[in-house]
Amino acid sequence: MERRLQLRTGAFAVMAEQSSELALQIKDPPKTLKADIWSCFGLYQQSGRHDLDMSYAVCKTCRSKIKYVGNTTNLRNHVSRFHPELLTTTPAVEPLSPAQPRIDVALSIIPPNSEKGKKITQAVGAFIAKDLRPYSVVENPGFKHMLKTLEPRYKVPARSHFAEQVIPALYDETKAKILTSMSKANLVAITCDSWTSVATESYITVTAHYMSEDWQIISHVLQTRAVYESHTGAHLAELLSDVVSEWQLSDKDIVLVTDNASNMILAAQIRKLKHVRCFAHTLTLSSQRGLRVASLTRLLISVVMVSRNIWKSVRRHLKISPEDGPHTPLKANLGNADPELCIRLLKDPTVVNYSELQRRLETCDESWMVLFLELKGLDLLLERLLSCGSNYVYDDWLQNTCMACIRAVMKSSAVLQFILDNKSYVKTLIQALDTAYVKVKIEVTALLERLALFNPQAYQLTLDGFEYKTKKKQQYRFSVIVNELHGTDDVRYQVVLMYLINALILGQDKLWRRVRLRREFIDPIVISDNEWPDIPLNELSTTPPPPPPPTATPFLPPPPASPKPLPPSSTFLPLSLTL
Repeated sequence: MERRLQLRTGAFAVMAEQSSELALQIKDPPKTLKADIWSCFGLYQQSGRHDLDMSYAVCKTCRSKIKYVGNTTNLRNHVSRFHPELLTTTPAVEPLSPAQPRIDVALSIIPPNSEKGKKITQAVGAFIAKDLRPYSVVENPGFKHMLKTLEPRYKVPARSHFAEQVIPALYDETKAKILTSMSKANLVAITCDSWTSVATESYITVTAHYMSEDWQIISHVLQTRAVYESHTGAHLAELLSDVVSEWQLSDKDIVLVTDNASNMILAAQIRKLKHVRCFAHTLTLSSQRGLRVASLTRLLISVVMVSRNIWKSVRRHLKISPEDGPHTPLKANLGNADPELCIRLLKDPTVVNYSELQRRLETCDESWMVLFLELKGLDLLLERLLSCGSNYVYDDWLQNTCMACIRAVMKSSAVLQFILDNKSYVKTLIQALDTAYVKVKIEVTALLERLALFNPQAYQLTLDGFEYKTKKKQQYRFSVIVNELHGTDDVRYQVVLMYLINALILGQDKLWRRVRLRREFIDPIVISDNEWPDIPLNELSTTPPPPPPPTATPFLPPPPASPKPLPPSSTFLPLSLTL
């Protein structure tokens, strides 16, 4: 009986406790519990208090109490065992408020006002100023990529920030340092020069030089400003006054160093500054005037030729590969060049180009030479030969190498045939005798002599070429040869002139025509064909042509009384037999 009463009493107690728990309301967990599993559980409120009972979690579905020890393992096990359908429908945790930044985001950017951010920005400004870079360099993708690699947290400011704040601040800071440094110097030298940019804008630059306290030479570029006015001495003097005032140099002993320009000299006189002319510029002007002295031309040409040979040997030595021996033949740069490339080199007249072209012309075949002539290669050489002056060493040297190229061209028989088809070349060669360079005259005369002996047509072309009146306004057709023979002391040139005279006389097929040409050289009087009829050789002894008027001072002996057998016109005779 007692046992039954105890069981009944216990049942009533359990029922009372369950009814009391049902009467309790399940409260939501606090916001500090952010696990997604807490959406399925709640907490009871402690009796008599406002705090929540954190020792047990109550399932909102079956109201079972689950022991909570600080982690959610028991809670997840209960849901997966008794309520697995809630695992897929568990609502996601609400995202954080965008107003609250995350720690990694907050630390990913260096603030511009921070110490490190200022140092990087100043370093970029110094890069722009020292390397003369445009402000737009900070917007280039490559520059941004470099800074992103060096410091990912740094954000490059806009170009306007550098143009309006960074660079002006850097200028003011640097200017203050320069003013402090120059204030300790007693003597300051100022160099000034104007120049023009590629965009044809005029600028002037002022530089200061002085000695520091530890005897070190210090130089500063004070200003580089655009000059919109004319470059007169008055304007330059006003600009120098502004520089002296701005950089606080009024109490210094200033020396102005410039070139020999007249406006710079006048500006120094107006400003009453001690003026020193640049020694290097003065030496350059003196050297240029010295090179124009005719007496120094030959000596300087010899010096230049020696230096050229030394440079040529060094260049050839550098072309030898390691596997080549000391006796390996060297190939020229234009060894396999086509005529079109050589023509392009001719348009850039330099001694190096002409020297390489000479080697190519001496080794080419006849077909290559014909194509070179068809492309007006000989025209360019002759044009360059006549355009070179004789007042400068380089012009004489260039004329010499150009003449060597023409001599290499004239060695080919195809070239002589090409000249026959283009008769203007002979007159151009005769016109080249007007140069003051004796070596060029020797080569031109030798070419004319070779052309006269080539064939009868070439001989007649050479003879007709002397009808051309040169720049010296000669009266007779052979006056240029006679005057050159009388006016030169060079034995080589005299011999070559006599060779040309022999070639012209022996080129005639009739004896009386040879006599007439010889007498033209003795007394340059033009004799018409009516006075010298075409008389056969067998009638020459009985009917000789009338003799020309006697000359006062003949430079050649008179002709023999009776004609002698003469060799063919293609061979030379001794000078005593011909003249």
